[in-house]
Amino acid sequence: MSLLNNRFSKKIIFYWIDQAKLGQTIFYREKTKRIISNGNPRIFLLNSPEYANLGDQLINIATKRYLEKNFAHIPIYDISQTHLLKDFDGIKSKLNSDDILLLSGGGFLGNLWLYQEQLVRRIFKEFPGKIIILPQTIYFTNDEDGRKQFEISKEIYMKRKDVFAFARDKASLNVFHCLLGEKCALLPDMSIYLALGNCSEKNKDSNDVGLCMRDDIECAVTQNEKSKIEQALYSMGYNINHINTVLPNNVLYEESRLSAVWQFVSDCRKYKFVITDRLHGMIMSFLAGTPCIALDNKSKKVSGVLNVLEDNFDVRGIVLWDGKEDIYSKVKEVLKLDVNTLSDYQIEKCYHVLGDEIGERLNE
Repeated sequence: MSLLNNRFSKKIIFYWIDQAKLGQTIFYREKTKRIISNGNPRIFLLNSPEYANLGDQLINIATKRYLEKNFAHIPIYDISQTHLLKDFDGIKSKLNSDDILLLSGGGFLGNLWLYQEQLVRRIFKEFPGKIIILPQTIYFTNDEDGRKQFEISKEIYMKRKDVFAFARDKASLNVFHCLLGEKCALLPDMSIYLALGNCSEKNKDSNDVGLCMRDDIECAVTQNEKSKIEQALYSMGYNINHINTVLPNNVLYEESRLSAVWQFVSDCRKYKFVITDRLHGMIMSFLAGTPCIALDNKSKKVSGVLNVLEDNFDVRGIVLWDGKEDIYSKVKEVLKLDVNTLSDYQIEKCYHVLGDEIGERLNE
């Protein structure tokens, strides 16, 4: 009898799971129906995050702010990754050849997050429109699988003629050159656009430190190395606050992304400094006005993005640490630094090239 009840309970659970999935599909199909065409070009921001990664959410907020400021006269549709997966063909049917398709910036291209690369490949093959890849890190591992996936992507990317890619680090620019020829350029991570008008100050009297470390496929710092960092900080008398740019809940919808991101930035203001191997842990610390010791991840995007930022702006308050040097000396170094405010003029000037690429395609 208990076995029958157990089987029945499982059927009930699976039934409600299926109903929830059906409801989600219906929800996104209704969103697709609200896409309006009046015969003029539109802008579609594709693959926006609804997962609870604050770094990707930060990029989305910055991108939309940029678009709303510079292209307010053009209809803009924010199409999430979930929306794409639930109603790909429906969205495809709404697109025209003169639409601008902006692929979200971030660090998901390549074979570390293969499902994301596969979704982008499908967009390249099936969606009409003019594609611009917003500042991305693209990384293929140096092994058999990485080389295999690179060749698959290369074949698909090279067939697409109406595409331009922005890389947010020089290694990714080299990869894009192999995939797209000269149709690519460097541009800082989109999140820096949120530094526009930002003049945050940190709590200089705090004895708390924010420790924001990865625990995923991109992590390059061992558990033993993390423990040594903690021991060193304790020995210097600091209180450690473990923080994370990935929230415990799996989903973060558009309505709550802004408050979640700025809550993290606000928390960073409480710390004397932040130590992180997360790219946007570093950037949100900078936006908060809090000095940061940054370590690299597996794809080297932390150092790569920082180098491009430093090439374009006078960035102070971030110390790159290779993990081999004495952490005590790095702490002394970062404590001497004050985070500076970026010039609004320099920010607008830097991202003007993106507006040029979008504007050129709108006027074709």
